[in-house]
Amino acid sequence: MTTFLLDVGDLKQQLAHSQTLFPDNPSVWGKDLAGYLNLNLTVPETEPSHSSCTHNYPYCLTGQERRGVIKGLIRRCSDALPGFLDHCVYTMLRELDRQSGEPLHGYRVCIQAILKDQPTIATQNLPEYLELLRSVQNRPVKCLTIMWALGQAGFYDLSQGLQVWLGIMLPVLGVKSLSAYAIAYLDLLLLLHANLTMGFGIMGTKEFFPLLDFAFMPKNALSSSLQKQLRRDERHHGDSGASRVSESAGAWSRVPLVPAAHGSVHDVISHGSFTDSSTAAVSQQAWGKITVHSKQGFSFFCSWMETNTPYYYSESVRVLGPLMTQAMEKSKAASIFISDHTTQFILWDREKTPLVTEWVYTNTPDSMSQVLAYVRELHRLLHPYYILPALAFLALIYNVDASCLPGHAVTFANSTWQLLQHTNSAIRTWAQELLTRA
Repeated sequence: MTTFLLDVGDLKQQLAHSQTLFPDNPSVWGKDLAGYLNLNLTVPETEPSHSSCTHNYPYCLTGQERRGVIKGLIRRCSDALPGFLDHCVYTMLRELDRQSGEPLHGYRVCIQAILKDQPTIATQNLPEYLELLRSVQNRPVKCLTIMWALGQAGFYDLSQGLQVWLGIMLPVLGVKSLSAYAIAYLDLLLLLHANLTMGFGIMGTKEFFPLLDFAFMPKNALSSSLQKQLRRDERHHGDSGASRVSESAGAWSRVPLVPAAHGSVHDVISHGSFTDSSTAAVSQQAWGKITVHSKQGFSFFCSWMETNTPYYYSESVRVLGPLMTQAMEKSKAASIFISDHTTQFILWDREKTPLVTEWVYTNTPDSMSQVLAYVRELHRLLHPYYILPALAFLALIYNVDASCLPGHAVTFANSTWQLLQHTNSAIRTWAQELLTRA
């Protein structure tokens, strides 16, 4: 592997000179280190995310002896490291404005050395860095530089890396020029850390549900391959979380619960009652925390529903709306058709009922008398409880002008009654005539 051609003796001399001139100002030592390294590390600059290089590039090229010198100074500047990190990031952004094309490896090496020694520094000012990121969102090179710089913490501490990803990368996941790096970083983060349980608890439901929505939302800014990669990372994180929960539950059930139960019993006995015991106070505190977190969880759920319900509703309307409209139109047409033909049937019934009555009077055999009686009773049952309510329901649902339908129903019922009465009379007369002839 190629290494930087940097004289170790000269590096030590420059750092010693800076500490002699400013013995009580470690922030100056760090700035002098970054400036010196940037002037002397002359490997050509690649694209800002260094996606084609190893994750510890360019720090890996400095060599073991030079890294020892740099780490020694970093540890002597521990209180000034947050400001030193900010100095390196902002100086890189200013240099990018000049568009000189000069390499910025000195600042990058210092950033990697700082976050390797104290990775938590990367997450101390995430809101400010997110604001900075959004202010230069139309400059992808600057955005990637910020994301690369803070993301170095995750290679040494998984929990810090996840916080960086959630804090500054997830909010810009919908920006096409940045999404590929954001997802590649998360993928690399999960790949480098064999023990994913170290990041357990960083991504909760508040962060996971919006990410899940984005990953499965159609027509987002991600390509098909990036969507699949993000979904795979989500499953990876979710599986590790489930495993962590199972392991933790098993450990707690085997180790601390038995002595805790013993201690609680002793506490209650020594105080004379549960109310006066320390266990009661702890239980009240625990219940209070459970109540608070339950309310927070419910509030988040309500907020999530309020935010996402309109989207899913609009999608349902978009997909199902045309089908529902078509079904309603066909149902309405069918109702109008039934109404029109019912009217025609009533008119036909008025005209034909006397003829049918005459025909029945002439031709109905005695065996039909009982059948007609059954039909009469069935009609009497159906008319008030089924026919009229069904007509009213159709008129209400399909908004059809069917005010005439109840009248038609009554007319039809009356005609039917007349038919049955005439038929019964005819049957009785016919039967009497037969008896008389006999």
